[in-house]
Amino acid sequence: MKQILLLAAVIAAPSVAWAQEYKPDFNCSADHSKDSIATMLCQNSEAAKHELVFDQTYYALRQIVGKAGWKALRQEAIADDDALKACVAPDAMDGTLPKADPQCYISKMDEITQKYKARLSGSALEEANRPIDQHIALQQKFIDLGYLPAGSIADGVYGEGTREAISTWQRVSHRPSDDGFISDADAVVLSGANAPQQAQISSAPPVNYAPPQQPVASAPADPISGICHGQPQPMNLIIGFNDPYAAKGKCYEVLIASRFGRRQWIDENTVLIIDSLPSSSEAYETIVQDPNGHIQYGKIAIVIGVDPIKYTAASGEMIVAPTLEVIKYVN
Repeated sequence: MKQILLLAAVIAAPSVAWAQEYKPDFNCSADHSKDSIATMLCQNSEAAKHELVFDQTYYALRQIVGKAGWKALRQEAIADDDALKACVAPDAMDGTLPKADPQCYISKMDEITQKYKARLSGSALEEANRPIDQHIALQQKFIDLGYLPAGSIADGVYGEGTREAISTWQRVSHRPSDDGFISDADAVVLSGANAPQQAQISSAPPVNYAPPQQPVASAPADPISGICHGQPQPMNLIIGFNDPYAAKGKCYEVLIASRFGRRQWIDENTVLIIDSLPSSSEAYETIVQDPNGHIQYGKIAIVIGVDPIKYTAASGEMIVAPTLEVIKYVN
C-alpha cells in the first residue's frame, strides 16, 4: 500500500479551516482512494486539527533554521512519517482500503509535534503553543490590515508570505523584535489593531482628480517648482506605467490609494499598491515611498518618479515596479 508523505506535505498545499471544521494541509478533492491516512484526515476534523497543530510547530522551526536548513528539516519530517504507518490496519482480504485509526494518528502526531516543539523557545514557542483558531484569527488580521494580499485565505499556517507580513508589521508598529514570530505580547497588540481607514472613492476625489484652484507650486518661493521644473501633472495612479522607468524625474499629483483597497506595506514609509483597470484583469504595481516619515495612504500628494524598485512576487516572478517618492502632501 502506497503511503502519502503527510508530514512532508506541510511545505506544499495550504490548509483550510472553517469554524470548528478542520481540513488537512492538502487538497481533499484529489483522489486519495489508495491512501488510508489521507482518507481518514479528510473525514475526521479532530485528526486534521492535530495535523495543523504540527504544521504550526514545523513552520516555526522552519523559520528558525532558515533556508539553509529547510532541506534537512524536510527530510527529518519524511522520516518521522514512518511512525504513522502503525495507525493503519493490515490490508483487508477483500481488497478494500484498510482503515486508519484517528486516535492512534492523533497520539503519534502529538508525539512528533512535541519532539519538534522541544527545539523552540521564546516567542517561537509562545506562537507554537497558541490554539489553531487564534492563529487563523491573527492571520486574518494581517489580511485586514493590508500586510497580506486581499483575497488571501487565513489557514493558520505561517509560510514565507505570512512571516514577511509579521516582520513588516513588527517594524511598522515599533515592536521590540521583528523576528517574524507572534509573541504573546504581539498577539495582544495585533488583536486590538485597527485597519487603516480605506479611502472612500465615492466621497473622496477620484484618483485622477485635478484641483480646480490655482496650480500647485505656483509661488516662486515654492521648492516644488525647482524640483519638478514646472507644474506637477495629475495622474491616475492605478493605471501604472507600461515602462517602469517612464516616471523617473517627472512629477505628478496623485491620490495614494487603490480603487479596490489592494495594498501591502513594505515598511512604515513604503506601500506597494496593486490595482487594475475596471475592464481589465491586468494588474499594475506602483510603489510609493515617503522619505520623511510614515506614508499617508488615502492622501493627495505631489510625487516624483525615482529609480524603480525590483522585488520578487509570491509567484517567484521578478517585478520592476515604478516608484514614486512623496515631495509633499496637498492639504
